[in-house]
Amino acid sequence: MNRRLRARRGSPRAVAALALTLAASAGTLAATALPAVAQDNPAPGVTTVPTYARQLSRIKARAANEITLRLRSLDDAIADVNSYSFLGSDQAALVTNLQSDISGLQALDTKIQSDATVQQALADYYTIFSGFRIYYLVMPVVSYVVNADHVDNLSLPALQSEISSLQGQENASNQAVIGPLVADMQQEAQAASSATTGLSAQLLGYTAAEWDSNHGLLDPARVSTATADKALAMAQREYYEALRYLDHHPTTTTTTTGAPTTTSTTSEPGRLAAIQERAARQISARVNALNASIALVQSKSYLGPDQATLVSDMQSDISALQALGAKISTDTTVAQAISDYTDIFTQLRIYYLVVPVVNDVIRVDYLSNVALPADNQEISSLNGLVNASNQAVLGPLVTDMQDQVQTATAAMSGLSAQLLTFTPAEWNANHKLLVSASAGVTSANRAVAAANRDYLRALAYLRGGAGTHHSSGGDHHRLPEPGHGHHGH
Repeated sequence: MNRRLRARRGSPRAVAALALTLAASAGTLAATALPAVAQDNPAPGVTTVPTYARQLSRIKARAANEITLRLRSLDDAIADVNSYSFLGSDQAALVTNLQSDISGLQALDTKIQSDATVQQALADYYTIFSGFRIYYLVMPVVSYVVNADHVDNLSLPALQSEISSLQGQENASNQAVIGPLVADMQQEAQAASSATTGLSAQLLGYTAAEWDSNHGLLDPARVSTATADKALAMAQREYYEALRYLDHHPTTTTTTTGAPTTTSTTSEPGRLAAIQERAARQISARVNALNASIALVQSKSYLGPDQATLVSDMQSDISALQALGAKISTDTTVAQAISDYTDIFTQLRIYYLVVPVVNDVIRVDYLSNVALPADNQEISSLNGLVNASNQAVLGPLVTDMQDQVQTATAAMSGLSAQLLTFTPAEWNANHKLLVSASAGVTSANRAVAAANRDYLRALAYLRGGAGTHHSSGGDHHRLPEPGHGHHGH
């Protein structure tokens, strides 16, 4: 993926924060199992189900927490969108849509807090997920729109400028090399433009209901942005290949006396300034992404000592980027500027390493410090309800929950500490450096989700009495889980 575009995805630039945000991004907000919920009229003989008032209050508290998390994500997204200068009319459209979601969630929270029955509260609780789709739809749409507008309004114009610059330096002595590179750059520019044409308008029209009926709704957008990214990445490689050729093959001109004169292109002011300007943009985008990630990390109350470590590491990266930017701005040759420009990517790896590590650590800490303790409380609660008449049903469910908790715990053992030690040099040597960590997070997610399903099946059995509502294959009261991921949405 073109590094200058990575910022505009679920994973790159300040959208990393959205990824974050997406991330957050992101990333960090998957729901745990809903607390035990009893019907207003439990089955005869079921006398140990917790009181309805307590269940109702717990549903309301959980709903308030889920809504608060989403409101924070939406507020962060609005701040990020407002910080971009290249979105055009899409900026106002995105902000309006995000503010509408905020108003809708706030109204829903008010309704849930006033619900008088468990059934009402549970039905409204589900609406948090099915009615808004903040993490499966809204945040990815923001990410893709930002990416598409960055391609259309920044990357493609910059690419056209680079093409024009190369065409201005093309002559009979270098045409055999520069000509094909320019032609390929033009083709890649056309491919990127075709991939993003009309994409933002299409994305801004999607609704939660459309996503509910088609979970692959965003797949075409994902393919389009990937296509544009690849095309622009190829064009960039060709551009720097042309620059390197020109640096090593000075042009030849003729003086008024007829004597040939060699003119080096290495310190050409126009090309040097263009590289310095591009470097400034790349560094600014990464600093913005890191600042957004710092704000996200500081908003989490469950990170423990990892919070300070993440913030310190990202502040160190910001300082390094700013120092590199200052150096590039004082470079006096194209070769020197290109070498330092490359360091933006190879020495720091903000989008390929830093932001994914932040997302993974947040997710691991959420599961370890929030989700799993909640699962253990639910196991304890169910153990208190097991008796001779229901042991055959509840016993296996409780046992499986315990197994799933153990699986999740093992999958995340030492994972945060490992992630926090990874370096850009390690990533450069092994581009699959994060694969194992991602697998651990995925395994833990699945285990926690399985434990949640066991818990809800146990509740359904207790509500129905004598197992009348229990089914090994059913999941009638499954809690919708909000999306998370640092890759994509």
